[in-house]
Amino acid sequence: MAISPTFLAAGDTILVVSPSGKADPVLLKKGCDYLLEEGFQLEIGKYAYSHHYKFAGTHEQRLEDLQWALDHSTAKAIFCARGGYGVTYLLDQLDWSLFKNNPKWVIGYSDITALHQSLYHHNYCSVHASVLQSMLEQDDPAVLLSLLQGNYPDISFPSMAHDRIGEVISDILGGNLAMLINQLGTATEPVFEGKILFLEEVGEYLYHIDRMFLQLKRTGMLGKLGGLIIGNFSQLLENKEVFGQNVIDIVTAHCKEYNFPIAFNFPLGHENRNWPVVHGAKVSFVVRKREVTVAYL
Repeated sequence: MAISPTFLAAGDTILVVSPSGKADPVLLKKGCDYLLEEGFQLEIGKYAYSHHYKFAGTHEQRLEDLQWALDHSTAKAIFCARGGYGVTYLLDQLDWSLFKNNPKWVIGYSDITALHQSLYHHNYCSVHASVLQSMLEQDDPAVLLSLLQGNYPDISFPSMAHDRIGEVISDILGGNLAMLINQLGTATEPVFEGKILFLEEVGEYLYHIDRMFLQLKRTGMLGKLGGLIIGNFSQLLENKEVFGQNVIDIVTAHCKEYNFPIAFNFPLGHENRNWPVVHGAKVSFVVRKREVTVAYL
């Protein structure tokens, strides 16, 4: 299990940065106002509201903000404003030396998956959860704040006919499938052996999903998992040549020769239900005939 940063208390400082895509200023302000109303102090990155074409500022500006946040000597958390695209440009240039003096919770999902992998590479937990500009739209934000204050909520949901029964105790890792594939062969390549992998995706063609699972399989990583959790795969696309398999079909086909537990329909991803997960935490993952549970240990 990775190291957990210090839990938050009322009055603590949360930093807001935009390391990926440009934020929606109206939605980001709503998220900031909510955190202030809940009794936290905020410091907003110099370029959090900036934009440079698709990005929230140039690569240099986003790196400056993210490094400032990692280095901050007293803040307890870093909230990413938005996912989108762009954080991978920054990973190889980050200096983690001061962060280790004051580890902070980093919160976000989608493109921020790459940052979560980098944090786990340095042996720190983080929180895979809604980015700040969409936090008020996805589930109850009070659940996320309670988690950041040390109240880890166990997760349970009905099992499906396609689930594979079993149980495992291990670290829980994952996030956006495309972003995880994007890390293969790099300094932040994920290590999933024996781990519980959770996945979500949005806006991909079904054959792209198949291709990414095939790549995971060819690397040998897929077969070494301790467990697999499939969240929301939303707004999937087809072209004129229909692929002929849905996500359940794809996952089942690629995992048929393995025996680790598998659960579908995990409440996580680019939809209204995006349950926060402590990335890197040790959990018990149990798939039964009627119910799936993920319990923190």
